[in-house]
Amino acid sequence: MARRSLSGSFARHLSHRDRMRQNGIWRTMANLREMGEHVAEAVMRALRTGAYRIASDAKSRCPVDTGRLRNSIDVSQSRSGNRVTVLADAENDGYHYAKHVEFDPQINKPYMYPALDANKQQIYEDARNAASRAIARGHA
Repeated sequence: MARRSLSGSFARHLSHRDRMRQNGIWRTMANLREMGEHVAEAVMRALRTGAYRIASDAKSRCPVDTGRLRNSIDVSQSRSGNRVTVLADAENDGYHYAKHVEFDPQINKPYMYPALDANKQQIYEDARNAASRAIARGHA
């Protein structure tokens, strides 16, 4: 059985009121989709700002010998733009030691997780407020 598009013979049987209602639904759906995109962009901006806040805090918390670890703390965003990461990738002669400073009980100098813990509530609130503002305005 062949599928008929709504613009085909079925559409001729719709009343003017039904067609107007259908157009309104499509417009509403398009507006909601656009609003969702704006909200996502606003939240992503807030999360990116939060990631830089965490990176700055982690830099202030990390132990400094040569400064390589502190200088390796940075923010990275995925190509698609929907993920942001705070990372530390310091190395010495091919040995990546940033994670050992964070997790090795003998070193006991965590810096990333304390920075995350100290900032996560504010970042959550900033993201929530950005979403609320974008929804209230209908855009970002």
